Amino acid sequence: MKYVDSNFLSEHLFGSDGEEPVKECAEVTVVEPRRRRCLGRVLNRIVPKSLVQLTCCTRCSNKRAVPGQCSFTEIVERIPPVLFTIIDFIADRPSDAVKFSYWTASFMHAEACITANSLWCTLYERRWPVFHDALCYTSKGKHLDWCTKYQETLFGKTNVTLEVYHRELKRGFAMSVMPALVHFEAKLNAYLVQYISASKVRPEAIPAADVHRLRFCPPHTRERLEVGLVAQRRMPQDDTDLFYPHRVLQGTDGLAPGQSVELQWKMQHSSPFGWWHGTLESISYEHNGPRATATIAFGHFPRDSRWYRMQVRFGDGEIRSNDYGGFTGGIRACSDVEARHWSRYLPQTRAER
Repeated sequence: MKYVDSNFLSEHLFGSDGEEPVKECAEVTVVEPRRRRCLGRVLNRIVPKSLVQLTCCTRCSNKRAVPGQCSFTEIVERIPPVLFTIIDFIADRPSDAVKFSYWTASFMHAEACITANSLWCTLYERRWPVFHDALCYTSKGKHLDWCTKYQETLFGKTNVTLEVYHRELKRGFAMSVMPALVHFEAKLNAYLVQYISASKVRPEAIPAADVHRLRFCPPHTRERLEVGLVAQRRMPQDDTDLFYPHRVLQGTDGLAPGQSVELQWKMQHSSPFGWWHGTLESISYEHNGPRATATIAFGHFPRDSRWYRMQVRFGDGEIRSNDYGGFTGGIRACSDVEARHWSRYLPQTRAER
């Protein structure tokens, strides 16, 4: 093999639209051109570094070049990184991972096993992104067997404490997220949500297509709230205020008037906190402690509604009763991405007074 360039190699791996063996791959790359462009760039970086090794391996013992193109088998044997990159981009289903990990020829099996867990991790994240976020955080850097996690989640054995936007799609929970224990039900292709509440609440089924209604505890609050994978249920006369989602967020940093913010609020003292979205109108800091007083406007209510504006004292980790009704905790600033996500839940008509 006198000369092989990366563009030719990429073409050889994918084939043309008329080749039956790669018909499915071609359809994927047509639907997802960005994925193909990214793969091409990766191959352009990886392949040139390995061409010398490939050239040496495709020569006969008499030093004559082997006629014809290099086979896919030779590429797989000699340039494993290319195989791993291809698998990561084209494997969209568990069956793809099984075929590459366990059903391959012996010469590929050892190489495929190296990247199998990473592949299962990718497949898990694509199917259950919020569960993936929760498991990655709560594992605290420990190794996870993603193939096993995939099976457990598919069979409904993975329970995670998540936060649900617009609980039960009721108007009273508009522009809020509420904590719940969630698992996936394969027969329904839906997430079954059991809300954490002081009173008994029927579970809600959220279709897999509506996964945008689920989130794990926001990144910048996880350490301070000491979030775990499964929240502890509050028992009578039990001091669970120390645990998420009953724990109050401390601190007053990162807040400025005009920001999109979330307020911890609950109606009953024994209930967990939900997050309620609003706009920070003003904030004043106290000089003798970590406390501040904020005024928050809730734009989904009419301006003349008693629910439109609330004044909150916060910052020291205390639960406080409020003239608005119920009890308040801490306040956190939303990122631009979070603020845009909140906008999709803004009611078409303003809530009642």
